[in-house]
Amino acid sequence: MLNRIRQLFHRYTEFHGRLFVQGFDLKNNDGDTLGCIDRIGIERGRLIVEGWTFASMVELTCGNHSVQESPSLTRVDVAQHYDLTGSANFGFRLDLPNKLDQKILSVNMEGQSHTFKFDGVGEKPLRKMRLRYVVPFLSALLRSTPDILRWRFKQDLSARARIKTSLGLNAIVERAILNASLFAKDKPKSVQVPNAAEITIILPVYNAFDLLPAVLTHVLENTDLPYRFIIVEDMSTDEAVRPYLHQWHAGLASDIKDRVEVLENAENLG
Repeated sequence: MLNRIRQLFHRYTEFHGRLFVQGFDLKNNDGDTLGCIDRIGIERGRLIVEGWTFASMVELTCGNHSVQESPSLTRVDVAQHYDLTGSANFGFRLDLPNKLDQKILSVNMEGQSHTFKFDGVGEKPLRKMRLRYVVPFLSALLRSTPDILRWRFKQDLSARARIKTSLGLNAIVERAILNASLFAKDKPKSVQVPNAAEITIILPVYNAFDLLPAVLTHVLENTDLPYRFIIVEDMSTDEAVRPYLHQWHAGLASDIKDRVEVLENAENLG
């Protein structure tokens, strides 16, 4: 039980925690300035790196995840400091799922790549940040005691939903562009979509393996309209998730299997 509470507290601080520390200058081996990381932070479980560079491309890597872009944010302060004319788009803001792995920032300047390794915000600031959330977490947990007992002994999904609400762990819907191919009329031959399909159910999956069987069963048993069921496995860190989805999908009756598609992301897209 204590281990479960510990895990829940970690998730609570990861979801609510916001911490930024000062970055560092980006210089090549000759000491020439290539840019600067203004600050490094974590926010809602994601690593944030903000700064500027003269490079044409900047890439952030953390474990198996990476993101790259051309600097596009306006930094008038940089242009004025270096007495530059023309475009002042030197700024960047990169973010990835925060992992324990070492972080690497790479900048590409005049065809040459320069890499800078760093450790994120540091363990000591993280511990201080987590301490600030102990009292709010315990207070919310105490208020949720009746629902915790209902979930613990009766597996009441509505009680679980109220616990998440009390702890402020409900997912925040952010604006995003959906992959248009998910709704294309001309699907690949390998995926058979019933002509009568009228609604599309999209289920993002990231860990939460203990809840996955119940959720899948709930969708299949309580959907009374013609449907298409798309499961997006978002590169879970729990190694049990994907094998279970493969086995579950393979065991479906053929008429149901034709309505279900399992997509596996090559990286966590949040």
